[in-house]
Amino acid sequence: MSANWSDYWAQGALHSCVGSFKGNYGGAIASFWNEVFVGLKPGARVLDIATGNGALPALLMAAREANVTCEAIDLATIKPPFAILPEWRERLVFRSQIDCSALPYSDSTFDLCISQYGIEYAGLAAAREVSRVLKPGGEIALVVHHVDSLPVRIAQEETRHGNFLLAPDGLFASAAAMLEPLSLLGQPGGAERLRGNAKAERTRNRFNQAMQALELRAASSGTPDLLHEQQAQIGELCRATPRLGMIAANLRLKAIRTALDAHLARQIDLASAAKTTEGLAQLVEACGCAATSVEALHVDGALFGWAVLGRKH
Repeated sequence: MSANWSDYWAQGALHSCVGSFKGNYGGAIASFWNEVFVGLKPGARVLDIATGNGALPALLMAAREANVTCEAIDLATIKPPFAILPEWRERLVFRSQIDCSALPYSDSTFDLCISQYGIEYAGLAAAREVSRVLKPGGEIALVVHHVDSLPVRIAQEETRHGNFLLAPDGLFASAAAMLEPLSLLGQPGGAERLRGNAKAERTRNRFNQAMQALELRAASSGTPDLLHEQQAQIGELCRATPRLGMIAANLRLKAIRTALDAHLARQIDLASAAKTTEGLAQLVEACGCAATSVEALHVDGALFGWAVLGRKH
């Protein structure tokens, strides 16, 4: 799964909610983190677990101009789009391919451990490592996926969309069958060879039915973006196939399918990592902390996760 996320971060996204926040996080999420960061004591050492491309370190560095240092780690290969600004280089370190269930730090190293939509993926083993590297009296600040949140509901709906698209009678299967007759249109006499061809006509009807089924599903879905994206990509491929030819068109369809599979794997992982009240309590306890604040975090009226503060026992 880390390779999947490495590919995602390589595209330049700053965080995992690019559909909801342009640039860095804003609104209630940014307010939560700014309150955490402003309260840090001079000289505090911060560990950001599953940093992605550095959304939280960017907020931290902007909130604290000096006297706070941060180690930002991720199991994936990360590529912060802002790199490290010159004024941050002595205070901020990014480290890729770090397993947060086996942290490379000594006991009682950090004053604050933070994570946003990250530590819950790694589970209790990572939380126990937080307990180890956190100083006595140290704190945690976490934004964690909530089982009833909007991101989780979108992930579940998009997973169902993916199963629909990849079904034996779905869009991908019908598009794959269409590539052969479409490629003939780019060949001399190809249109004549297709005229009256019963198999080609059945293939075309099957494809049209799949497209119509997609449109009906999209019209009844509250989160149809994935369907529209796949429809647009498949439609563009079909239009290009007479020019591309059969081999190149098949390769492009395979690439579209690979990207969809990767997206669906991330969505399934997200929904599986989301926490109930009980699961969240177990995570905080495994961090060696007592919760000082647990709130449902809302963005524009929609539930976006748990916001948790805690202090080490």
